[in-house]
Amino acid sequence: MVDRRAFFQQLLGNSRRLIASVHPLGFVHISLNVFVADLPEGLDYRLHLWPDRTRRIDELGGLHDHAWTLKSCVLLGGLADVTYHAHPSQDGEFNVRQVIYGQKNMFSDGGRAELVEVKRRTITAGQVYTVPARVIHQTEAVRTPAITLLVTEKDDHDKGPLVYSTAIAASGTAVRETLAAPEFDELLLRFEALL
Repeated sequence: MVDRRAFFQQLLGNSRRLIASVHPLGFVHISLNVFVADLPEGLDYRLHLWPDRTRRIDELGGLHDHAWTLKSCVLLGGLADVTYHAHPSQDGEFNVRQVIYGQKNMFSDGGRAELVEVKRRTITAGQVYTVPARVIHQTEAVRTPAITLLVTEKDDHDKGPLVYSTAIAASGTAVRETLAAPEFDELLLRFEALL
């Protein structure tokens, strides 16, 4: 198990080297790649912080897939993760949006689909879970505050993730909000005090 307190002390001591942004799915995202020497192409190390359950999710909602496989260890709190299978259908309940990453993210129309639940699980502190690339899922912090440490490995193509939404005219988050240094430090201190 990760020495959580020592880990957070390292983050605090290096916070000016890190970028923290508010993710469209309601958590704070921190890239940890600056700590990894000779990082292999396609691998990313991240930390996700859910301070509480009041953070807003993007108007497109939380159903999505990834262009990478993720392996996540819950360090604090608990998550609920539900996976789905999509069936393309012109009368489907969900609008499908392809994320096109850039300086400003854009979203293209991916048609419509119906979703069928495949698996539901709860992951608590000390447990690790994996979501393969292109598997549709929705993750929610059910015990907050929550912290997850992730390793992601990009798949073979450059297409961004798909988002499945019941919103008709939703446009999605084009630019993520970056946390200012004082706000980021205060957030890290709050989390460190819980460990």
